[in-house]
Amino acid sequence: MRLEACILQSWWEFAVAHATHCYNRTPMRCLNWQTPYGLLNNDIPDISHLHIFGCGAYVHIPEARRINKLSPKSELMIYLGRPMGMKADVFMRTPNTLFYLDKVLFDEMFFPQCSTGATKGQPRGQLS
Repeated sequence: MRLEACILQSWWEFAVAHATHCYNRTPMRCLNWQTPYGLLNNDIPDISHLHIFGCGAYVHIPEARRINKLSPKSELMIYLGRPMGMKADVFMRTPNTLFYLDKVLFDEMFFPQCSTGATKGQPRGQLS
């Protein structure tokens, strides 16, 4: 996942955390087609929050963080997953700044970290 999204090697822990998060919400044959998350929590996991690791995301900048009224209201960042125990997602803003927010428009076909700005398929945005 990290290589496909052109994420730096030093950000490997986000790829591992995202892969583990997805794996725990995947049904397994050895568990009678239940998920590890479902067995531990006695609940069916919600997967509506899952997005492609490393995709582009237009993150809403809160008014308190903007320089002035003419500053942009959103900024292109890189999706790095969802931290454990939080309802917000984590995003990387270059140079190496992390943001934890939930007002985001995802572009899952665009990978801004790749040198060519790789686009895969037709772009589609999803507000979450």
